[in-house]
Amino acid sequence: MKKLLGIFIGVFTLGIFAVAIPAYATTGFVNSPIWISPEKPNEGQSVTLSAVFHNAETDTISGSILFYDENTLLSEKPITLRPDEVASVTTSFTISAGAHIFSAKTKNLSQISSTGSLEILTVPVATVELPPQFVPKAIVSTNDGGTVGDVTKVLLKQVDKAQNAVLASVPSTTKKKIGTTASTVDNWRSNTADTFTSIRDGAKASLDQAKSPTKKVATKVAPKGPFTYLMYLLFSFLSFLFSSPFIFYLTGLLIVYFILRYLYFKIRNRNKKSGSTKKGSRSGSRRDDDDE
Repeated sequence: MKKLLGIFIGVFTLGIFAVAIPAYATTGFVNSPIWISPEKPNEGQSVTLSAVFHNAETDTISGSILFYDENTLLSEKPITLRPDEVASVTTSFTISAGAHIFSAKTKNLSQISSTGSLEILTVPVATVELPPQFVPKAIVSTNDGGTVGDVTKVLLKQVDKAQNAVLASVPSTTKKKIGTTASTVDNWRSNTADTFTSIRDGAKASLDQAKSPTKKVATKVAPKGPFTYLMYLLFSFLSFLFSSPFIFYLTGLLIVYFILRYLYFKIRNRNKKSGSTKKGSRSGSRRDDDDE
């Protein structure tokens, strides 16, 4: 439909200008000479590039229309047009992601006279070009459906790739030492969590025994009222902290961050005071010199 509309517009425009300004009706690409359909394609989509060409000569012309994506030749379409004939030339291809500059050019245009002689034809506009166009990269899910939009899984896959690449660059000896250290720390965390859990359970048992004196509970923690209750709350928190690896390591990182932050400001303030003292001593020396 768009091809027919383009041909109609070209013929109608040429008819108007042929009456008003006959000199405008020259051989070459006509009004809105090149377009792409759809106008905003997606990566991997099939698109059609079209151009309209008019023969304003008194003889039949022949040649080719070349379609380019910047410097890449997409296709070459032969044309043969009788006098005053308008033709639409198209090419279809699968578009890729990235920047594109589409254009159409003429090649080996010639006219065949009534006597059969062949003459090379030069047209005023031999090349037409569309404005630069950018096609975004499509994000495809890694699930079985193959749908677009599952960004989370794609990002996680990229993170895994980056992690594997970093680990591959680490020497095996260093990697072994890091793994041993991490394993030792995690074992200590797990054993400490078990100890805190055991103390918490003992404190809870003591509290239960205090509530029900007739009930015998096997525990090493003697019921001591508020102290046992506070101990139960403390070791409940520590048990929770050490039992969750994520909470444990996140808390450790926060503690290290605040310690380093405190040391940084401490050193900076000390340097400021030192600088102020030196500046004050220099000012005092200048005043003493002036008094002398």
